[in-house]
Amino acid sequence: MEISEARQLIRDLGAIDVTQIGSPSWTRQHDALQRLTTMAQLQARCQEDEWVVDLLHVSGKMDVLITDLLSHEAWCTHVLPSLLEEAQASECNTVNIALYSLQSHSGVLAALLEVAFFHEKVLEDSDEDLLLELGGWCVRRLVDAQGLGEGKGGEDQATDGPTKETAAGLDLAGLQLATYAITIVRYLVDHGRQSAPSLLTHLMDTLDLLHLACRLLLAPPWRDAPSGRAFQDGAWRPVPPPNRRALLPQEVQAWLTVHGAVRDEGVRARLDATPARRAALCALGPPLGNGVLTQMPVLRPLHAFLAALDTWGGAPGTGRAAAARAAPRIAPLSRASVAATLRGAEWGAARRAARAHVLCPAAGEALRQRLPTLAAALEAACEAQEATGVQGNTCPAGKLSVRLEVYRLAKESAWGWWATYDYVANDEPCQEVQPSEGQRGRRQVMVLQAGAGGGEPRALPARGKIVVMTEGRLPMEAGFMLPASESKNTAALEPVLWLTVGRLAEGGAVLQLQLSRLDQPRERDLVTGTWYPYIPGKAAWTLEKGQDSTST
Repeated sequence: MEISEARQLIRDLGAIDVTQIGSPSWTRQHDALQRLTTMAQLQARCQEDEWVVDLLHVSGKMDVLITDLLSHEAWCTHVLPSLLEEAQASECNTVNIALYSLQSHSGVLAALLEVAFFHEKVLEDSDEDLLLELGGWCVRRLVDAQGLGEGKGGEDQATDGPTKETAAGLDLAGLQLATYAITIVRYLVDHGRQSAPSLLTHLMDTLDLLHLACRLLLAPPWRDAPSGRAFQDGAWRPVPPPNRRALLPQEVQAWLTVHGAVRDEGVRARLDATPARRAALCALGPPLGNGVLTQMPVLRPLHAFLAALDTWGGAPGTGRAAAARAAPRIAPLSRASVAATLRGAEWGAARRAARAHVLCPAAGEALRQRLPTLAAALEAACEAQEATGVQGNTCPAGKLSVRLEVYRLAKESAWGWWATYDYVANDEPCQEVQPSEGQRGRRQVMVLQAGAGGGEPRALPARGKIVVMTEGRLPMEAGFMLPASESKNTAALEPVLWLTVGRLAEGGAVLQLQLSRLDQPRERDLVTGTWYPYIPGKAAWTLEKGQDSTST
């Protein structure tokens, strides 16, 4: 997708009345949102320039997405059940495709909001009233997930009929919505803690998010312990026994939500220490100390708080906690809420319109004409993903070229590929270096620079390993641990660090890689929440004098 095309799609996004859901105009907007979501997720995953999110933000369309999400939730409550019943008796072969688009719309919107709200600036510029309502949507999806998780793959229990696959997918879609919801609500908690105290008060007091997050951790709906399965990538999948203690992404976000709610004294003081909250938090102690803390060191403050839980607050509604909770209170909405507006909607008319949009013969023909467009969009997304693969930089002929492959330690003894960096010797002559006392032979040092390709390199992870490869030599590798930053303010960290890989003994070589500190890091660890502040800069390649730079 080109930027110009995305800009036009975003410009055309607008509010659609509930009676138009399922209509051709709604379908065009749904397809546009699906394409934008796919591109935004791809850009986030590949650490590219996230211009889809930037365009949505600059165009002021985030509020349109939230309103659309809330409207679709109400539509699914008042219209979708009757539509499913009537579709079961329909002889239209394309009805399942139409129903899939209708029920998946919330997932498309939630996925796009999840990517966008990773950026604090997007949250800061969003309508706070809508964020309050979005928090309610997230909590409702998480409450629903507790019931859905009890089925643990109940898709096999779907009733017979032409909509069997559609009905079977409803529970899976609900768990996927909850997956998006726990990430979004975690971002809302962080935003509320930093700059929107009334939002945080709403989440914790009105919606009791802290207690809900604790229940999700104690009885995760995304796990089926008896069968060893977990809900991942939209389906129940088997998890090998060695990996079953590893946290799921949803559990990581739930832990960070609890951590964000109690990490600051000021936030804790605004919470009543109710017996239910105390009991839920107390129950988190054993799992936190039994493996979770080793996977998420950022939770140490939470561990310390739970160890001293008896000192938290006084009696519910009294003392310091009640006084602190007196401000800030939740400001009244500056307009009629989306939920209130939807309660007054003509749902009878919406049901009749949906029946006409989805079940009539003309709707089936429209869907058949739409299939090539959907297939082309999917193919374009696949091609875009392939195009973002690692491509080696072209190095001038005759010059030493070095490739660095970096891997992140995802969990104990499990490495995940992180990034590739290519270097080439610059035009400066080799420098001769006298050995230090106790070292033999003189050394020659060659300065390396990043190969052609442009752009700022990806920041290195806090824990990982680096593999150095060059033509004619065996690969060299070394593990590393780098400082990470709790916030985007990295002034307290060293401005420059060096990584050294290899050794000179027995005709070997040494690579010294300079790491520069970013003043404003852009990427953080999704598990610990800490920021990666160091990017690779120039490098030096050292050999014993007389050794060929590419000889083994």
